[in-house]
Amino acid sequence: MMPRRPPTVYPDIPLFSIPRIIRDAIKSVGEEVERIVVRKSNRHMYIISVHTRSVKREPGPTCPGAAP
Repeated sequence: MMPRRPPTVYPDIPLFSIPRIIRDAIKSVGEEVERIVVRKSNRHMYIISVHTRSVKREPGPTCPGAAP
């Protein structure tokens, strides 16, 4: 098993910016997103943590016409 990656943390995000931050985080890491955690810090400010994992893929053939 591979070691866990540290989460990307966005501190003190205002409420109206949460969708934009989540959209940008998903676009930047793609299909490696494991979970997104949104916690309230104070008043209308939130902390967003984006947890990622490595994607397990099988290696493809070395040349396009090769049989498996």
